[in-house]
Amino acid sequence: MPLANSSYEALPLHDDPGSLNLAWTLDERELLDADLPALLAAELADESTNLSAVDRYLVQDPHGSAWLGPVVARLFGQPGWDCGVVCGAGVISLLHAVSALGHACVLGDVYPDLPHFVQQSGGTLASSLPGSPLILLDRPSAVDDSFDSLEAVRELCVAAAAHGGIVVIDESYANYRPPEYSAATIASQLDNLAVFRGLSKGYWLGGLRLSYCVCSPALTNRITALVPPMLASSLSLRLGAAVLGLGDITVRLRARIAEATTEAAALLAAAGFPAPIRTHSGLPHLHFSQDLAPRLRPLGIVGKPQPFWSGPLGAPVERFRLSVPLRPSRMAELERRLRAG
Repeated sequence: MPLANSSYEALPLHDDPGSLNLAWTLDERELLDADLPALLAAELADESTNLSAVDRYLVQDPHGSAWLGPVVARLFGQPGWDCGVVCGAGVISLLHAVSALGHACVLGDVYPDLPHFVQQSGGTLASSLPGSPLILLDRPSAVDDSFDSLEAVRELCVAAAAHGGIVVIDESYANYRPPEYSAATIASQLDNLAVFRGLSKGYWLGGLRLSYCVCSPALTNRITALVPPMLASSLSLRLGAAVLGLGDITVRLRARIAEATTEAAALLAAAGFPAPIRTHSGLPHLHFSQDLAPRLRPLGIVGKPQPFWSGPLGAPVERFRLSVPLRPSRMAELERRLRAG
């Protein structure tokens, strides 16, 4: 079973004169409610003169909890909470760490990384809670909204606790939702909840390789026992804290995503393409149950195959994904190419 990043092999990473690259999202950071390049440039300029981050060897804060924890608490409107905040090198490092639990229940369709790691370590994958020490779901999901509500998450955690299970929620895409959407806001109320988040989606800062887990106080020691220490560099923690310290800066981005997904779906329908699986997911993507590449390739429109692990099917599935153009000029280019076809 391939990892999610394998779907980018042999794909262009930018637009070029011959193609419109919708394999991934290229134009989201410019819609943020803050100038992140200017913020990061200022932080790096200051760092270059005093090395306040690089000179810190985090042997006394090996999971970045003291550095990032208060910032994350403020982001989710929970100052003074007692949740654990455990940092890693991207969400994938946290997923790899918890795969050591050995057996997992997968709910819905998830990115295939954790199922891959579980199988590689000799564990099994199931679609029912009993017997699974680890329960995984993606939230928000690209294809359904079963766990969009916090009440649904709470009910799942209670059910999992009856069987001794830990609920791990991959909220990589929750940057496209307001902070109050996050299950991190209820982590202090549950003894078996771990929420994984990063800075690649929305912020377009995947190069920082910084992620963080918000977990129930009762779960913190168990998570830190699984996650290797000092995965997150001190420089990444400094920059990540500066970005997250801005609070909710995705208001304008969320509004544009809602407009653009509707507009792109309408353009594709007018050109005779099938309807996406789900239009109003809040994500800047449209997923299709069939491979549209052969029809789009002659038009110079590039999408990508998107692998998932399907919990209900108990097997890998592949869909076709188009990242919706958010910049008006790129949306106009999509319209031009579809009409030309």
